[in-house]
Amino acid sequence: MQYKVIDTRRDFIIRLHNKLIKNATNKEQENDILAIITGITKVLKNRSQFRTMQQELGVEMIFRGYIVENWFRSIPTNKYKIFNKIIVCECVDFYNSSWKHCNEIFYLKEKQYEFFLKWY
Repeated sequence: MQYKVIDTRRDFIIRLHNKLIKNATNKEQENDILAIITGITKVLKNRSQFRTMQQELGVEMIFRGYIVENWFRSIPTNKYKIFNKIIVCECVDFYNSSWKHCNEIFYLKEKQYEFFLKWY
């Protein structure tokens, strides 16, 4: 069970990274992508917040579809517009699939029994 969760997170991060890098046009964007991916990974591992403008909304809000326009500076810009669309789509899809998986475990009787037996 725990391994499936870890694999799912790893696959999500890899998929997100690959989609973002494909749209990067320079080294600065690649560095920014690495920083935001690192931050999302830390949030998934329940570690400390990462230092971006997203803190004003709350990093966990990315998974609900809310993201700041500018990751690192308070000056409004369209620099991250394409990246933000990708991040929001991938994060919402990940959150949705995780939520469905949890519901399957905790609300389906046969899954509850299977989960219970794994503890013994």
